[in-house]
Amino acid sequence: MDLDHLANLTGHVVRYDYKQPDEPDVLPPPDAIVVAPATFNTVNKWAAGISDTLALGILNEALGLGLPVIAVPFPNIALAQASSVPTQHGGSRGLRRAPPVRSRNSSAPNT
Repeated sequence: MDLDHLANLTGHVVRYDYKQPDEPDVLPPPDAIVVAPATFNTVNKWAAGISDTLALGILNEALGLGLPVIAVPFPNIALAQASSVPTQHGGSRGLRRAPPVRSRNSSAPNT
């Protein structure tokens, strides 16, 4: 990922690590957050409230602040078809599961 290019496109620095407590917030507050791709591991850690990375910490804070979050799950086929996926996160911490999206080339869900 070209961080300089992304910074030029957005007009903001790209934050990829925690800031120190004495450092000012240089980014404006978000209106919404998009998680793409949201891996199986990320979705499960997020649902459990685990904040062991900057991204998960931001997602957990977003839920607490009531910010809109769009997550685009990207598990492999076996995990997507696991019977625990649809119910495990259905009501967990305010997460809602969208209907599965079918690929044009497959009958297996992409979610």
